[in-house]
Amino acid sequence: MPLLAFTMERFFLEYGARDRLTLADYEALGRVKGPIEAAVERALAAAGADPKIPRDRAARLLLLRGGSIPWLAGVDPETGGPRRRVARLSEIPAEARPLIDLLQEQHLLATDVAEDTGEVTIEPAHEALLPQWGLLQGWLKKDLAALTALEGVKRAARDWAANGKDVLWLTHSGGRLEDVERFSSGRDLARFVTPAERDYLSACRRREDAERKAEQTRLVRERRNLRRARFALGAVFVVVMAALGGAFWQSFPDFEARSGDLRELAQAAFQRTGICDRAMRMAVAGLPSGKGARFVLRNCWATCRFMRLPVIAMSNWQ
Repeated sequence: MPLLAFTMERFFLEYGARDRLTLADYEALGRVKGPIEAAVERALAAAGADPKIPRDRAARLLLLRGGSIPWLAGVDPETGGPRRRVARLSEIPAEARPLIDLLQEQHLLATDVAEDTGEVTIEPAHEALLPQWGLLQGWLKKDLAALTALEGVKRAARDWAANGKDVLWLTHSGGRLEDVERFSSGRDLARFVTPAERDYLSACRRREDAERKAEQTRLVRERRNLRRARFALGAVFVVVMAALGGAFWQSFPDFEARSGDLRELAQAAFQRTGICDRAMRMAVAGLPSGKGARFVLRNCWATCRFMRLPVIAMSNWQ
C-alpha cells in the first residue's frame, strides 16, 4: 500500500488536471518503477543549487551510494534480496547528507525520533521501494558479497557476546575471516562495523593465529622426529652390515682352506685325466651345497684359467 500511495501521488501530480488516467499514461510514466526513478532524478537535478554537492553526476552518484549503503539498505542474508535499514541520522556520512535530504524531500526517505535515545533516525519510506529503485539495486548487487559477509559478522558477534564470549562461538576462520577483515577495513564499509563486532573479529584473529602457530610447531616436531628416526635406522643398518661382514670375514678362512684343498685335488685329478673341469667336478663332489661351494668352484675355475688348463664353459657344469 505505501508504494501504491506513492505511485498514485505521482500520477495525480502529472495527470490530475485531466481528471482521468489512461493505460497509455500509466505506461508513459514507467508503471510503478517510473515514479521512483523520476523522484531520484529530480533530487539529483535539485542538487545543482547546493554548492556543497559536486556538480559532476558521477560524483553525485558516488556520494549517494555512500550515504545509502549500508546505512539505509542492505541485503537479507536468507533471501539475498534488498532489505530496508533504519539508521541514525548521525551515522550518515556528512558529505552525503545534503543528497539524503533531497531524497527525503522527494518522499523517498522518512525520518523519525527514537524513543529510547531521542536521536533522529532515517529510513526508506517503504520496503517495496527498494526493489523498484534501479540504481540502488545495481549497487546492492555489486556489494552483495561484502554486505552478506558483514551481516554474518553481526549475527556471530551477537551470539558470541550472548554466550559469555566463549571461544567455541568464534565461527569465522580461514578465508572467511580474511574476507570479512578485508571488507570491514574498506573505506565504504569500515564505519558500518561496530566496536563490539571488531572485538569479535579480533578474537577470531587471535584464535586463528594461535592455531596456526600450534600447527607449525607440530609440523616442526614431526620433521625433527622423522630425522631422528632416519638416523636411528641408519645406525641400525650400519650395525647389521658390520655384524654380517664380521660373520663373513670369520667364515672366509674356512672357504680359503677349502679352496686350497680343492686346488690340490684338481691338480691331482688333472694329472690323472688331463681335463681341468672334470677334475673340478670330482673335487667339488665332496663339498657341501650352497654359496660356499659355489665360491670355491669360482676360485678353482679362475685357477684353471690362470694355469691355461683345458676347461668347459663354467655355465655347463656350475
